[in-house]
Amino acid sequence: MKGSLLVLAVFVLGIFAGTQPGLPMFLRRPDLALYALYLLLFLVGVGMGANQQAWKMLRRLNLRILLVPLGVIVGTLVGVALFSLLLPALSLRQALAVGAGFGYYSL
Repeated sequence: MKGSLLVLAVFVLGIFAGTQPGLPMFLRRPDLALYALYLLLFLVGVGMGANQQAWKMLRRLNLRILLVPLGVIVGTLVGVALFSLLLPALSLRQALAVGAGFGYYSL
């Protein structure tokens, strides 16, 4: 709960900062958030790659364990494809793109 409130507070603070006329122009670039997201994803990858304990655990696991995430991926995409039939304004390609996010926002 504390982490969620912190995320919300930082988001609201960002909205407030964006409305201020004194905000430097380089912070107003629309692509800055995209580059920041790329950096965050890279850092998450570095953190995962550097976790030696996780790699040791993965080596000991049976490959059948991969059926769980693969099932989640396939199930999500099939569900999104079916749901897109109810949303005529959204193409199948657009719906699959949205569904492919799989909640990366929780990073």
